[in-house]
Amino acid sequence: QNFLKVDIEIENGNFFENQALNGSVDHALENNSALHVMGLLSPGGVHSHERQIYAMIELAKRKGLKKVFVHAFLDGRDVPPKSADVSLKGLQDKIDALGVGHIASVIGRFYV
Repeated sequence: QNFLKVDIEIENGNFFENQALNGSVDHALENNSALHVMGLLSPGGVHSHERQIYAMIELAKRKGLKKVFVHAFLDGRDVPPKSADVSLKGLQDKIDALGVGHIASVIGRFYV
């Protein structure tokens, strides 16, 4: 699946050189605005993986962007229902470790 390609790009570092992704961060920097990262926050690995959101936050940090807002879509189907607390804690831990980002919204099928 395509999500696997994204993971490979993260692993080999090409993700951080992606022109479109860098362009989004550059646009936010040039306009003193924020980057909104939206995606499936799940370790399920069927449609995506939470490490892809982590990589986008890391890209913003590498480029010096501080205003990053994550809109997390919870899974509850490819992982056990009501298991989102682990993913949300992992996201907050990553944000804290990088010193960049905020959880702005949480939606999905099942909550904690």
